[in-house]
Amino acid sequence: MTKDTYFEMCEMMGTGVFEEEIPVELNDFPEEVQTAFEVYQVLQDHWEGMSGTYMGKNLTGVKDILDIYEVEHTDRKLILKFINLIDRERMIQYDTKRKQEDSLKSSKSPP
Repeated sequence: MTKDTYFEMCEMMGTGVFEEEIPVELNDFPEEVQTAFEVYQVLQDHWEGMSGTYMGKNLTGVKDILDIYEVEHTDRKLILKFINLIDRERMIQYDTKRKQEDSLKSSKSPP
């Protein structure tokens, strides 16, 4: 849901706008975080072939990508930290989803 959609919904329902419920958009973040998300989207995913487990982003060539995006050398370490944080959260989400699916499968299978 975008901010505009949220504001429209509040107006239609006649409710107040609550700061903590306003959706966050990419442009709300500092420039370094926005750049980290842009670079993250360009990086190739790394999947384990047999199990289909998400192994994280392949960081091969990240220096070239940072060069293309003209990221200052002083910002690169911070942006790489953000990329790693984003990827860690994504791995947690995939792992949680996989565990839920495995749990569902095991609860549906006959004993």
